[in-house]
Amino acid sequence: MDLMRVYQMDDGYNEPKTMTINVSEIMKVVDFTGADYVRNTSNPVISDDFISGYIAWLEKEGETHCLEMVNEFSQTIGYGEFEYCNDYETSKDWEVLVTIDGNLEDKMNSNLFIEIEIYEWHDGSNWNTEILDGCNGWQEICEYDNDEINFINIDEFDGNEFCTCNKCNHVKIGKMKDGNYVTDEYSQFLGSHSCGRLLEGDDALKEYLEAINRLDHYDEILLG
Repeated sequence: MDLMRVYQMDDGYNEPKTMTINVSEIMKVVDFTGADYVRNTSNPVISDDFISGYIAWLEKEGETHCLEMVNEFSQTIGYGEFEYCNDYETSKDWEVLVTIDGNLEDKMNSNLFIEIEIYEWHDGSNWNTEILDGCNGWQEICEYDNDEINFINIDEFDGNEFCTCNKCNHVKIGKMKDGNYVTDEYSQFLGSHSCGRLLEGDDALKEYLEAINRLDHYDEILLG
């Protein structure tokens, strides 16, 4: 089984932006961006004695809780080093010190935080992180098993190369079990990512093929 998902985002252009992602590459993580939660690098469990001792030490020293102060206290008792949590971390059995408005609130196991789904990919120059939680633009529009679909290549020779619509762009179309159709599109241009679109029913397929001058592939795709 090779599950794929097509996501769509309305970025203000004439057609929504899409992205096709292999489900195996989607990660469930805890989002720590914008938070200054810290964890101990060697102790998954932060003892209550450590916290009570740390609070008492802060009061004695007249200091305010921050990473520097946590480490200064921790080093004096040989408890190990603390560090900020990464922006996105996999949920696991690890405790963090929760900080709100610069104040130490309590500790919490990272398993108790709400997880989101993200996808990371390299565009040839930089790593990109796409948030797939449905609230930040990317919306899942369909999922299909790549092993169960017979994709039909609709590229045609333009005198220089095989392509569809534009130079270096390539399109395949497959029929899904529910009778709808999905496209598998990719470009050879640097920085591009594979994408696709959901065509709901035979009429949508025909309309799409007419728009890109590929109607001669209709019957072949219709048969799946």
